[in-house]
Parts: sequence; C-alpha cells; structure tokens
Amino acid sequence: MTFLFSKDKRMIYLRKVKGFWEEFSHNKIGFLGLVLLSLFLGMAIFAPWLTPYDPITAPRVAESMAMPAWMTIFPQFSDYPRTMEISPQWEVKTGSAFTDILVGKEVECTYYMSGKTTSVDISLISSFQYPYTVPPKRFSIYFDWMVQNLTDVWVSAQLLLINASGSATRVWRESYRDYPRGLSATVESSDYWLLQDIGYTDPKAVNLAHIIFGTPTKGQYTLIFQISFKPYVDAKISKAHVSLRSFKFIVLGLVHGILGADFTGVDIFSQLIYGSRISLLIGFMAAVIETALGILVGVVSGYLGGAVDETLMRLVDILLCLPGLPL
Repeated sequence: MTFLFSKDKRMIYLRKVKGFWEEFSHNKIGFLGLVLLSLFLGMAIFAPWLTPYDPITAPRVAESMAMPAWMTIFPQFSDYPRTMEISPQWEVKTGSAFTDILVGKEVECTYYMSGKTTSVDISLISSFQYPYTVPPKRFSIYFDWMVQNLTDVWVSAQLLLINASGSATRVWRESYRDYPRGLSATVESSDYWLLQDIGYTDPKAVNLAHIIFGTPTKGQYTLIFQISFKPYVDAKISKAHVSLRSFKFIVLGLVHGILGADFTGVDIFSQLIYGSRISLLIGFMAAVIETALGILVGVVSGYLGGAVDETLMRLVDILLCLPGLPL
C-alpha cells in the first residue's frame, strides 16, 4: 500500500478519515445505526454458535406457545416441564435360549429354533426419571423397526409405557406377520387411532399424556418393548432377525429457551438470530437495486437530455416526495 501513495497523500487521506470519524461519532443517530448494523452482522455470522437450533430444518423443540424458561423463577411456573429427549439404553428383561440378542441404544435380535414349535417372547426394558409435578401436554416416540430373514415363523411386537404408579399402557403394537418388513414408526400421544386401539370410546376427549403422566406425575417411568416369535405348526426350522434402531422418546416442554416457542413449537430466539441474515440480505439487495437504478436513470438523462431528462427528473422528484417505508 505504501508504494501506491506518497507520504503526503497518505497524510491527507488519514486526516480525511479522522475528520469523517470525528464528525460521524457526534451524530448520535448515525452512530446508533452503526452499532445496530454491527450487532446484526455479528448475529448473522455467529448464528450457529449463538443458538443450537436452525429454525428452518430443526423440528419442534417445545410445546406450542411454550413460555420462556426464565418464567420458572415464579412459584406458579417453577415445576413446568422442559423438553426431554430420551434415547433408551435397552436391557433384556426376559429372554430365551433360542435367541441371540445384542442390546444397547440399538437392538439386534436373531431367533433360531429347530425341531420345536414353542412360542418365544422377548422383553426389552429401559427406565427414565420424570422430575416434574406438572404433566406434559403430549409426547412422541420415534423408532425404526425391521424384520428380515424369516423362515416359517410369525413375528409381532408391542411397546408398553409404565408410569410412576405402576400402571402399564400399550402405546404401539404390530400384529403377527410372517413376511419381511421395515418401517419408521411414529407414536403421537394425541393420535386418534392409537387411542381407539387402546380402548377409549371417545378419543377426541382423551389426553393420553395426562393419563400416563397422571398422579403421581413425578417419578420413574419404564419403556418395555416386547417381541414375540411364533413358529409354524409344522415348522422344522424357524428363524428370523429383527432390529430396533434410532429410538427416541420426546416429551415436549411447557417452558423453553430465552424467548419460548411459537405456535408451531419452534424456538423464537433462533428465529430472531437467523432472521438477522434475511434482514441484512434484504437491506443489501435494496441498496444495490436502488444504486443500479439511480445510475441507470442518471446516465440515460445525461446522455439523451431534453424531454427525456426532464421527464425522468420529475419522476425522481415525485419518488423523493413519497414517505419512506418503515421496513
């Protein structure tokens, strides 16, 4: 840079910059605008580090219209639940000599029986604590279930949820089938067909989350995943392989984050942070378009002159008279 400008020119430019800054720093509105612009730039650049949620791709993180988490400082909201996401560590509660089971967060079970037609039931168990006295409005369960390599055997499965008082509720089941299949199961506590399958005559009037997380609400809850193998009556050799993967049990919280959640359950603070990118993009594009149009009108007016120049200048005067849009 030093070889482009002489020392005198550098001093002149330095004085100009210094003079501009002294004059600009005394302009309170302009200085405030610079601070706000810097704040928006910082939010836009560091958005992934300021919030763990992307409001575009992230699923709902809390109950609809969840309150901010700091509301729990007030006694009436002190025990409102936060969002819980549980990935169970499965253990074998009841097993069989005819199965080879690999358990953990994912389950692989291989069944093999020769010369017998005895039904086999496998129970996988995992427990978690619900530390709040206020029940959630809903819960969701997601998992991948796969049955393959079947030979002369029927396979069924069901999922039970046992609450703090020891009452068990079946929240999902798959009836006996003898063909390979794979599915990504979703269980919603407000699902009409689920409630009807459990036995409620008026599912629309039932809140399964309130029933399961009823009195006492606080305490230990248990998930039990049961797998049943039923060989054909005339089977000489029966075998199957089942998998249980990506299991998530989600309880949506009634309080969440700094600003809570909107009506879709998306984090509002994340929308504010990531929204700065859109605001900056709109402002930048508006400035670019305005400058380009201004240069185009000025060049055309100056080049053609006469009536064209007069017409374009009057149009510009009209636009200058219009009030600025409060964007």
